[in-house]
Amino acid sequence: MTLDYRKGWSADRTLKEALLENEESDKERGFTQRGVHRADLVVKIGQHPASLVSSRGEVKMLAWLLKLAQLGLLPDEVQNQAVLLLDDFSSELDEKNGR
Repeated sequence: MTLDYRKGWSADRTLKEALLENEESDKERGFTQRGVHRADLVVKIGQHPASLVSSRGEVKMLAWLLKLAQLGLLPDEVQNQAVLLLDDFSSELDEKNGR
């Protein structure tokens, strides 16, 4: 499994350059087209995106595992106060894994 981070703007530009380059177009459209809010994390299994080679339940479980790993990166004092809300956790899992 690999994680491929896509930052949300062209690799040959800095964030500042990307924002300045699109400033007028962004104003006309009413939203920012490039930036960190456009970033994406692609999870691959082998050479293929997990979403194409895994069940929906497996993808959901993977997303939760990534969220838990993210929690582990927080400092202890924040980690001890963190609250994770789970909504319908087992909805995409098969009967065996939904228990």
